[in-house]
Amino acid sequence: MKRLINHISMFLFIGCLSINNRELVTAAEKLSEDVSEKDGSSSLSGELVVSELWDMGVFNGFIEKFMEKYPDVTVRTEALSDQGSYYGSDMESMLEIKTKIMTGECGDIVCTEVLDSRQCGEQGLFEDLYEWMEADPDFRREDYFSSMFKAFETDGRLYQFTLQAIPAYFKLNRKFLDDAGAEHTGDTISFWEMADLYDQVQAVEENPVYLTNLAWAAAMGTCDMLGGLEMGYFVENNAFHTSEYMEYLMRNHKMTSSLELRYASDPLKRAEGSELPHDDDLSVLVASLYPMSDYEKWNQLFQEGTEVTKAFRYEGLHGERPLISYLSLSISSFSKNKELAWEFLKFIMSEEDCGTSDYPTYIPMNKKKAMRVCADISTEVRERLFSDLEEGDTTYYANEEVIRSLAPIYHDYYIYNIIDEEECVRQLEERVYLYLHE
Repeated sequence: MKRLINHISMFLFIGCLSINNRELVTAAEKLSEDVSEKDGSSSLSGELVVSELWDMGVFNGFIEKFMEKYPDVTVRTEALSDQGSYYGSDMESMLEIKTKIMTGECGDIVCTEVLDSRQCGEQGLFEDLYEWMEADPDFRREDYFSSMFKAFETDGRLYQFTLQAIPAYFKLNRKFLDDAGAEHTGDTISFWEMADLYDQVQAVEENPVYLTNLAWAAAMGTCDMLGGLEMGYFVENNAFHTSEYMEYLMRNHKMTSSLELRYASDPLKRAEGSELPHDDDLSVLVASLYPMSDYEKWNQLFQEGTEVTKAFRYEGLHGERPLISYLSLSISSFSKNKELAWEFLKFIMSEEDCGTSDYPTYIPMNKKKAMRVCADISTEVRERLFSDLEEGDTTYYANEEVIRSLAPIYHDYYIYNIIDEEECVRQLEERVYLYLHE
């Protein structure tokens, strides 16, 4: 009997050891997972394809850092078209890109820089990123400028992440204002205020003047930021036959009909150029578009100068506070690896150090990364920039498809008086209808 009890005791003891060992193994595995997460290694694996609109090369730094952190993941890029650039793509190229997205012949992630991500999302081509945010306990909206959401969402859905943005700022040519006895006060400037200043300047100038030094980005008579934003409103609200649009159209005609629209050979240099317009670019407005690395120009943004005024934030026709965005990405609904695609988007939007990709053109939408990038900008200017960025509630209509479709009606016919206002409006409405119902 004693021997039996000893055998039973030994059996129970061994059983306890077995249970304890299993618990120890489980605990060790959990600890290993925790450490793995903390030291940057991960169980993420698979392959991702990022579709660029053309051979852009702007995501290489992000990809390198992501694969460094997750060695079992492979990310590659592909171009949806071998034509086009940020400054122009022909309609054939845009149709090729759109067709590939609609048929699923695109990567897991799509760069939507000049595409209408809202239209693609409503057609079921892109994922609603809000759903991924809500399902991910590690994603914190408060880590980002709220404009990243409100300026880019559609009917409570978000179809793209925008990596960088800045408020739209303009300075005024001090010489023109002084000659005309004109002045502008406050912190913002609207299209109508710009047009009134233009009229005052042109009334005393012997030669025609330009509204803005961004002639290379001319869109619907002003420039990409102004025309694109306002055209977006009129397109979305089908408001071409309103008295407001007719006045907008005629004011644009007045500012451009006497000028031959032209495009600069080096648009990026023009946008980053000196405070004063070029001698042959007699512009009332001087766009304030500088790379974030140009700290000196940013530090002088809100200072009055002898040649130019301080910068005024552009305000839309209905009080909108538009942002100029750069680098937008969406997840294709055709992707077979949406979880990994979400992890990649979350990574490049985070505060992670992404090497050369961490020196952006505009302000990162992640607040901590923005602080790092803007560290050499004065506190006063930085706080103003961040405040204006936080308040942004819309974005210029960065949709090259519809702008390129509409622009010839205005540029090739209306401003040369080949068609009148009524016919211009009719053709615009017809073209927009075809676009919205394609």
